[in-house]
Amino acid sequence: MLPFDRMVAAVDRLVPAFPGQTFRAQIGETALTPVNMAFDRRLPAKAFAEAVAASTLIIAHAGMGSILTAAEAGKPIVVMPRRLADGEILTDHQLATARRLGERPGIYLAMDESELNQAIAAALADGGQSAGLASRAPAPFINRIKDFIHEA
Repeated sequence: MLPFDRMVAAVDRLVPAFPGQTFRAQIGETALTPVNMAFDRRLPAKAFAEAVAASTLIIAHAGMGSILTAAEAGKPIVVMPRRLADGEILTDHQLATARRLGERPGIYLAMDESELNQAIAAALADGGQSAGLASRAPAPFINRIKDFIHEA
């Protein structure tokens, strides 16, 4: 996936604003080196699942894989969409995803880095309300999508 330097830098800048919270990031192939949080470029699937399970909150791009991961783990999520104009993605579909799902319980929306602090604070203040997604599609369909996402 393309780097998301804008988000990595923004979260790293915000870490000192949340004393007592531990931040750990999976940052991919960004050129940045965070200074305020622990990070991994890539975590193996098992280590990633363990990190998600141990987390209080997930902060991620507004991709459905991230949102489903949070929902399955029962974790709240702050989402910030990648933008085509910034070369972070190939289409602006994450903007639509963020707008569509951003009002659901447990999903906190930051349309850009200026809204991240408020979204993180709101998610932490809500005491761990998990991402509010209800399955409306048949279980076999949902399972096939999950398998596809986890194989990617």
